[in-house]
Amino acid sequence: MFYEIAQFFKIFLVSPLTWMAVTLVAGLTVKSRRWRIGLLAATGAMFLFFTNTVLVDAAKRSLSGRYIVPSMQPGKKYDTVIVLGGFAGMNPETGAVTYVNDAADRLWEAVRLWREGRVGRILITGDGTISPVNGYDPEPQFLDYMEEMGVPRSVFIAEKRALNTRQNAEYSIAMLDSLGLTDRDCLLLTSAIHMDRSLKCFAKFGWHPDYYPTSIPAPAIGITHRTFYPRWEAATRWEAIINEVVGKVIYKISGYN
Repeated sequence: MFYEIAQFFKIFLVSPLTWMAVTLVAGLTVKSRRWRIGLLAATGAMFLFFTNTVLVDAAKRSLSGRYIVPSMQPGKKYDTVIVLGGFAGMNPETGAVTYVNDAADRLWEAVRLWREGRVGRILITGDGTISPVNGYDPEPQFLDYMEEMGVPRSVFIAEKRALNTRQNAEYSIAMLDSLGLTDRDCLLLTSAIHMDRSLKCFAKFGWHPDYYPTSIPAPAIGITHRTFYPRWEAATRWEAIINEVVGKVIYKISGYN
């Protein structure tokens, strides 16, 4: 129930596109001239702010904090890297992975660590590539896809029940504990802006794994006047940032971390 309520309100809480649409429609339909001017001006201001790539990159880097640098111990090989879901899904017709925004590197950085011999296995928790939905189980297609990419099926462990970050931690720990593993044997991998909340959820269950951040925002380089041209994709990237801020507040209130 918590998950469903969160997903419903997420549409209104974290989407600048929704905010702009609401203020625009209200501004065009309200009778008061003062309110019309104010609402349309607010729409314009939000458009300029949320479509600016410099601002969204700066906000993402600020929210990432110190988690833009991995805490991996030099030369250490981890038994398992825990990859938090939300990065992709499977296309049942083509058998190809469909990625969510810029989260594809969660999967491919984990694969790179495995290829380099830094991790032995990859545990994916609560992602659309392995979790059943509406009677469709994508895991066999995903494993077929990864084999075609040169990664054996035996490399992957699937945790299919998690619907949120707290459950990612709870169910992953239970699975790894049953294999006789501890937090020292594992590496946590997720987006840099999501790392703080993720580590706190794992800490609630007594785990303090080393971490490896992905989707790390690059610092602003070579800024020109074209850098400030409005881009709609910047507005969609704000959703991940706002979602993380709202998620931190909700998790704090709920005692999840």
